[in-house]
Amino acid sequence: SGNIRDGPPPRAVIIKSTSVANLSRRLYHPQRMFDGTSRLPTPDELGRSHEPVVVAAVGVEEYRRMIPLTVRRGDHAVEVGCHVGTSTIMLHRAASSGGDASAAGGFCIGIDNGRRIVNIAKKQYSDVPFAVGDAWRTAQLIRIKDQLVPHSAAEKLLGFDVVYIDVGGLSGPDGLLESLALIDSIGCAFEPRCVVIKSTCMRNLAGRLRPFSKIWNAEKKKVIKS
Repeated sequence: SGNIRDGPPPRAVIIKSTSVANLSRRLYHPQRMFDGTSRLPTPDELGRSHEPVVVAAVGVEEYRRMIPLTVRRGDHAVEVGCHVGTSTIMLHRAASSGGDASAAGGFCIGIDNGRRIVNIAKKQYSDVPFAVGDAWRTAQLIRIKDQLVPHSAAEKLLGFDVVYIDVGGLSGPDGLLESLALIDSIGCAFEPRCVVIKSTCMRNLAGRLRPFSKIWNAEKKKVIKS
């Protein structure tokens, strides 16, 4: 009858929640993909959705290593929190297959809320579209796309295929709640195939969250084998 705080922490917490179960099935940990213990569906296997696949990365290297796994030629991509554009140019080249966006129809737009930073990015990578914008103002981001990347009515696609997020504050004390809110907002507005977010909080969640269906299926296989 002692205080629960005096005992060891729980081994597991089971949550009865449709939304959490849904997230657990589409949230990926990069290291598990790199070491082969998990497989991210290829771009051709995924469709655009308001509930996209989410990859939670930490560090610039891990964030950029996801580009070949998530971006294909012809994609409409955006990086929110692009800073001086180093990751944006890599995304742009992957989407336009070498940098010729007019030939492939693909591109990546770099968005940052710092005007000085955006001006530096424009000078460094003049062939990539950059603009000042706010990650939380999704309607503004759609208008920026229409302004920077003109298409004919037949070619125009709403939203983006792939969204990369590198926004400050998403690894702090309230980073998990803010990350989830931002992913939900961007998912509903853009309906992308995939969101790659740089956030320690989200990566920690990806390492701990498990869909019960996977656990249940694994246990059934053990019983069959025995």
